Amino acid sequence: MRAASPHDTLCPMSVEMFNEAVRAAKSGQRRRARDLLTRLIKTDPEKVDYWVWLSTVVDSEKEQLFCLQKAIKLDPNSVAARRGLVMLGALSPEEAALPRTLTFDDVRPSPPVSRAAQVAGGFWADPRNRVRALLAVALLALTLVSGMLAFRFVAPQAWNAIFNPPRIVVITPPTATATLTLTPTVTPTETPRIETCGLPMQVNPAISLSTYLCVPEPTPRPFVPTEAVMPIQEAYRLVRDAYFRGQWDAVRRLSDQAKNAAPDSPYPYFYLAEALRNQGGAANLRTAVNEYAQALARNSSFAPALYGRALAQLAQANGNEALRDLDRTLQADPAFVPALVLRAEIFSVNANFPRALQDLQQAQALAADDANVLARLALAYADNGQPQEALAQAEQALALDPTHVIGYYARGRALLETGVPEAAARDLAIASAYLTDAAGLRRWFPAAAALNFGDAYIAQTLTAYGRALAATGQDETALAVLNDALSRFAALPAARVTRGQLLLKVGRYEDARADFNAVIAALQRDTDDPWLLEAYLGNGEALLATDRPEGALSNFIAATRIAPQSVAAQLGLGRAYLASGQADEAVETLTAVLTNENAGTAELTQVRLWRARAYEALGKRTEAAADWQALTETDAPPEVAATAAAALTALSPPTARPTQTPTPAPSATPTRTPTAGVTPSTTRTSSLTPTPTLMSSATATRSATPTRTP
Repeated sequence: MRAASPHDTLCPMSVEMFNEAVRAAKSGQRRRARDLLTRLIKTDPEKVDYWVWLSTVVDSEKEQLFCLQKAIKLDPNSVAARRGLVMLGALSPEEAALPRTLTFDDVRPSPPVSRAAQVAGGFWADPRNRVRALLAVALLALTLVSGMLAFRFVAPQAWNAIFNPPRIVVITPPTATATLTLTPTVTPTETPRIETCGLPMQVNPAISLSTYLCVPEPTPRPFVPTEAVMPIQEAYRLVRDAYFRGQWDAVRRLSDQAKNAAPDSPYPYFYLAEALRNQGGAANLRTAVNEYAQALARNSSFAPALYGRALAQLAQANGNEALRDLDRTLQADPAFVPALVLRAEIFSVNANFPRALQDLQQAQALAADDANVLARLALAYADNGQPQEALAQAEQALALDPTHVIGYYARGRALLETGVPEAAARDLAIASAYLTDAAGLRRWFPAAAALNFGDAYIAQTLTAYGRALAATGQDETALAVLNDALSRFAALPAARVTRGQLLLKVGRYEDARADFNAVIAALQRDTDDPWLLEAYLGNGEALLATDRPEGALSNFIAATRIAPQSVAAQLGLGRAYLASGQADEAVETLTAVLTNENAGTAELTQVRLWRARAYEALGKRTEAAADWQALTETDAPPEVAATAAAALTALSPPTARPTQTPTPAPSATPTRTPTAGVTPSTTRTSSLTPTPTLMSSATATRSATPTRTP
């Protein structure tokens, strides 16, 4: 007997979803039923009915066997599970101990047919009439059989499509009503539960995006070649069907018979090569390359074999051989989209971003509604420094497939470059969760993983995420993410510069300089790389902060040579000139920034602040006061406004009026200086006397009352 389990109680939403899955399975909507049942199992993996019904809609016998074994483990008394295992040959009828089924004796009619005919009377009462009818039925059956045999040989493909469909064992499932069946008490697997549909702030890579979003998991469909004429031999058909189902052992087991059935066809060799490549291993991959070659010996333009051989070469890290085979694939079939996508990734791995973009644009022209093509095209635009185009393509890709990880990665990078760091951080958090482990990398970037560029790709993803976090002020988290990125791949200028800027912000100047100097050493000849400019600027700031103006001056000079119109470089250069005692050069450099069209309000505030100090160093109090006054009249930060007010006070003491020095009153006694007949007067007049006593006295102080001088 099964013990009660907490999983026996189903919520109404689960019951409705289960009933919908049953309806979909009965109506032939196997994919929808499979998606619904998969989601139900993720929420309650111990529900027997889920596993039994899932076994009726999976694609292969191996999957059926897995589902039924899971069901029988949960409920050894499940009749449906035991019956399915018997039909698959995994359980003998004796071991299954199925309930007794009805026999012919149980349903045999009690009255004989002849007696019933006699009772009925009329035409059927005469035995000769019954014989004639029997002969007519036999003749009709013979005619039908002959027609069917003729149809089989005249139209073998149609015959196989109708009478030989892929073998999937049909298992009689339980009733459609979701009954609450007791399940045995077992230790449940820790399965994350999704309360509501939508993406949380932090995703768990163990849970697929399709589960979070409550949408079906997209099923990748590899390119399947179509044969114009297929041999009718049973062995060949079995190999072909096994290839479609991914039953690689069966393909290998029957491949010799298929080759004998169609010795001049490339397909049996191609099927065997595909089985060997998908099973992997060094020996299998080498043999697969030989089998692809056999297929190509029979048809040198057989694009699937060329593409498959490229994949086999790539799996052996033979990038050049893979690239050559992809070129041949596209020569044989220019519309072979998978080859365009894979070749674009190899170009990207080798930093040939323009060629990658060209291939993906061609793929888009051939498959405009393919989410994978659009997402990778968006990433190619981002790699080529075209964020607006990247954003547009990423939006289209995610509209078609909201579970596409590369779509989030490309959109996050585009948003970061277009100045929307908050949204960028969210997208990049999703992407980094699924792209920073080996399995995720192999799925989304197979060429990078095969060619040993996995760490570099993971580090690039983490770097973009770290930059977005830094731009949103999450400094500690950003620093941890960037440390992780650089531990995987140290030669990433973006990661080093961003980490250096964060270290500079917290006062770790020498650590910051180590990052900046590493970038300068790596890129000093690549003046077009924007991270070289940032490294020079950061290094200059670190040297100013540690009172080394001469070193700062050389870094800012290098920055202005790379980008003469860079406001940050000009401002840093002006400050470095001032710190090294070259105030004239500081004023000249800072004044030039005022006419720079790239300067914003914050930069102009800094220019006036430092130019005012440079003017003071030159003793130009009036010019300094003008800059300080301008800072008090603008929307400068409070600390800058307070500094400006204090500087103005220092330049203009708080004395409201000039000092009043009394002018000595003229003496009543006439001046004793001899004059040529001039009457002495109390009014000061110009005197012809060479004695300057009175004039000296008059100019020594200024009277509050204006003195008239003729």
